[in-house]
Amino acid sequence: MKDVGSQSLHPFLMRKYGLNVSGNNVAKTIYDPACGTGGMLSVAEEYLHSLNASTELVSFGQEINDQTFAICKADMLIKGNNADYIKDGNTLSDDQFAGSTFDYILSNPPFGREWKNEKAKVEEEAKLGFGGRFGAGLPATSDGQMLFLMTAISKMKDIDKGGSRIAKAHRKLQMILIKRVSLQKEVVVGQLLRLEGF
Repeated sequence: MKDVGSQSLHPFLMRKYGLNVSGNNVAKTIYDPACGTGGMLSVAEEYLHSLNASTELVSFGQEINDQTFAICKADMLIKGNNADYIKDGNTLSDDQFAGSTFDYILSNPPFGREWKNEKAKVEEEAKLGFGGRFGAGLPATSDGQMLFLMTAISKMKDIDKGGSRIAKAHRKLQMILIKRVSLQKEVVVGQLLRLEGF
């Protein structure tokens, strides 16, 4: 799979990642830790509504760039969605959704982004082990996308609560991460890898 942006995260990929619902008046949550202008959140909502018009998809996202954050928030409001869960700030150093879990997690983080500016905060959270997001260990400071992947995995619901589905734009990272995570998380990440056809 090539790296994909929100423009190419089309319904085929959403079906592949298990983005579907059944039943009436179902409410689901979706999270994007690097939501940009909210394109992937909007495409996911449109796709889920095409499957089940009674579905409510509550979007959560965080964006570091003030301009794209404003566009995302405005887009949510224009579409009649609740924009309260679109947050401004740095996901790596200031997780606005700490302790939260979601049904669906979409992510197309900035590739090649260093995390040296967030190093102190990230290392502090890493000391929490799996009580934080970075229990699998820290990558090189040049590998910020790995931290976004660990953030996504930390937001997954437990299987006994219905589990979660992750759609991530860079599949090599899942291969690397599975080698670093604890046995408990390996099962979940292993399921994610099977969804991608590894």
